[in-house]
Amino acid sequence: MKEKEIQNILAVRISNQRPKSKLLPNVYFGKWEADLLEITKSSEIHEYEIKDNLEDFKREVKNKEQKHISISQIKPRTPNKFTFVINKKILIRIKKIPDLYGIITIENGKATEIKKAQRIHSKKITEREQIYLISKIHYKYWKKRLNDK
Repeated sequence: MKEKEIQNILAVRISNQRPKSKLLPNVYFGKWEADLLEITKSSEIHEYEIKDNLEDFKREVKNKEQKHISISQIKPRTPNKFTFVINKKILIRIKKIPDLYGIITIENGKATEIKKAQRIHSKKITEREQIYLISKIHYKYWKKRLNDK
């Protein structure tokens, strides 16, 4: 299943549960690109990292170790919550996911929350930061749409 398809499944699920959340696909937040960012009604950030196979998951943990250290030490511009979204078939082969991180599995077009993400910190995103992130998606959308003619 492709990343866009998984983003669509998550977007429907999150929108049904929290209709006032803003969902931003493939946006940079701090130093790293997030597969999907949710800005909640209460101005918190929940990052969803999509991994479709075990090798991709291992590579994420290895190559972005600094990202996960940063999240665990609550450095600036880190999400309030972090969830791995993974193919259900690889879940049993994953040995360790940090306690604070959530897990959502994807199987047959359905998202199932296996482990709820814990709050890493309670710092809210500012209105200025929200506008900045939303404007990045806005410009990316229109650039692509106008170039696809």
